Amino acid sequence: MIRFGIIGAGNIARKFASDITAVDNATLVAVASRSMEKAEQFCNEFDLDYAFGSYQDLVSFDGVDAIYVATPHNFHKEHTMLSLRHKKHVLCEKPLAVNAGDAAEMFAEAQRQNMLLMEALWTRFLPATTHLKNILAQHDFGLLQSIDVSFGFDMGDRLSATGRILNPQLAGGSLLDLGVYNVSMLLLVANAPIRSFEVKPVFADTGVDLHLHITGELDNSQSTQFVLECAVDQALSNEAVLTFEHGTVIVPNFWSTTRIIINDEPFDFPHRVSGFEYEIESFANSILRQELNNPIMSQEETMKIVTLMDAIREKIGLVYPFEQ
Repeated sequence: MIRFGIIGAGNIARKFASDITAVDNATLVAVASRSMEKAEQFCNEFDLDYAFGSYQDLVSFDGVDAIYVATPHNFHKEHTMLSLRHKKHVLCEKPLAVNAGDAAEMFAEAQRQNMLLMEALWTRFLPATTHLKNILAQHDFGLLQSIDVSFGFDMGDRLSATGRILNPQLAGGSLLDLGVYNVSMLLLVANAPIRSFEVKPVFADTGVDLHLHITGELDNSQSTQFVLECAVDQALSNEAVLTFEHGTVIVPNFWSTTRIIINDEPFDFPHRVSGFEYEIESFANSILRQELNNPIMSQEETMKIVTLMDAIREKIGLVYPFEQ
């Protein structure tokens, strides 16, 4: 049984705390917040044993084996490094790091400490995603002609200049918040490297990306076309569409999907709770098996994702203040 502590007591941590109850090989015992009051409230809400008013106190505590990092993007590296250096395995919320350089440093530290570090990209672990991979491997739909992946919401009041989503100091913007899922899906289903791509951005007044429209092609014989679109200022179709010579595969709400539609025939894969349970279970299994690289969300996969996101940001000239 792997004992978890959480760094951060926000909404994403609440989803984690709810879903871990459906996992047999892991349990949540502690939470840390910079506000002791928030930590105690979270502790009471989820009936945990320990609340800490500092992250240092949590990672120094012998009663936890692993840390779930649930803080804003720009803090992921700091809180992951702190945890690893105190001999804790780390499941870090997506994106693992703001850029590839930081991600490489984090993985190097995990290797030095002989600890498991994994990006919490929950989509990769969902039953529907597993089925999608099997379908693509086992069925001959002919050549893959196009990949179209969209993910967008109008986040309304959350788009204030002082909020997290549009704050460059907190690595805000549509790419790191939502587009990481588009990039992950593209790399999951692409059967060849990317040959080229272009990006059309819409920027917020704060300088971060509100909306990205990315078009490109894969380096294969049929030059498979792809479109990735992500937005925090408007609702999009929110699906992944794979068009083949002999069929179409649609994944509605692809980042949290419970359904795959193959040539108009739906196949359903309901979650046990709300979806985080599968990544938690896989991460805990890796620790119990003494694996330092999870086979589903490997270090190599994370590096491919963050490297492509770096390339997208380079195309639009988006550099966060703390990166300069």
